[in-house]
Amino acid sequence: MECLFVNLLGELNDLLENPPLASDIEAPQAAELSIDGVGFLITHGRAPGGLLSVHCIFGKPAEAGGSELNRLLEMNLTLANSCAGSLGMHGENGDVVYVFHAPLVGLGAAQLLESLRHAAGQARAWRDRQALLANGALGGASEAATSVRTLDLACAKRA
Repeated sequence: MECLFVNLLGELNDLLENPPLASDIEAPQAAELSIDGVGFLITHGRAPGGLLSVHCIFGKPAEAGGSELNRLLEMNLTLANSCAGSLGMHGENGDVVYVFHAPLVGLGAAQLLESLRHAAGQARAWRDRQALLANGALGGASEAATSVRTLDLACAKRA
């Protein structure tokens, strides 16, 4: 499995302008990289079954508690129900982190890079929302959550 991880890092090096940095060149267990200004940590060997763990750093929430954290928990439930990963909060620095897993066997660098870019886009959108909340430009997270729930119910009725 380590050989697959090293090969995957090599392929990512070829695709990226800022190559991932392996923690140990001889037997890397992790790589840090940035995609469009969003930090990632990819670990190998910690997840069961030969899975990579991909940690996407969303950043700090605009509010210390309340409606934005409730919104994160709602999003976390949706992610968990679709087996798409989960959101959590880093215990030391308070950053919101999105974690997902990918099978190492059969995973190509282009496929992984596409997933990383998608996650980076979600992180940037979330950061933009946090900036608007911090500046008072958005009314509140509860309004957005209500709209999402209404849309979800409307979609469920059509199905």
